[in-house]
Amino acid sequence: GGIGGMGPVFVGSPERIADILQEWVDDTDVDGFNLAYAVTPDSFEDIVAHIVPELQRRGAYPTAYRPGTLREKLFGEGPESLKVHKQLFADGRPLTLKSVRPGSAGAIARFAEIADRGAAEALRGTLLTVPRAALPPLPEGEYYHADLIGLPCVDAAGAPLGTVTGVENFGAGDLLEVERPEGKRALIPFRPGIAEWIDGRIVADPAFLA
Repeated sequence: GGIGGMGPVFVGSPERIADILQEWVDDTDVDGFNLAYAVTPDSFEDIVAHIVPELQRRGAYPTAYRPGTLREKLFGEGPESLKVHKQLFADGRPLTLKSVRPGSAGAIARFAEIADRGAAEALRGTLLTVPRAALPPLPEGEYYHADLIGLPCVDAAGAPLGTVTGVENFGAGDLLEVERPEGKRALIPFRPGIAEWIDGRIVADPAFLA
């Protein structure tokens, strides 16, 4: 294996590494990179101290970020997006939303059925959901994770590869978790040429599931 992992190893000045990263983006249209370390935390500190400033100087890396938590940025539009829902469900129990506002850990909501702090504490850790039918329509090319989970995964010839069991995102684009027929699971990038949603199925390149 290579230094720090099994992927390509780049060696050079900050300018040279920035050149390579930009070439990859231009040639493949990737929207992020997963970095491996040779020494922790030194490898990541070197990237922040030397590579990031060079990419920022070129306008290829942001210098400021919109407010909000990472979870809000990846999986929704923040607390405001909850206001369109009049009712949420906690383990199947309907809750009527009275108000919602931003909080230090995401959002603070008030429900008509939750009258005191004790009742609120009892819900700690409970997953709140809304029915799929209550979600607003999305523009072309966008999707809800719930629509992907459970889809069959096949190769270009239609041979079964498995079933989508989850959707992950670590900052470099969505990854589909696919459970193979033998029970093993693998992550595959959800992007054209690798895994695509076509006619109710995920058509994937099996090389990425090896």
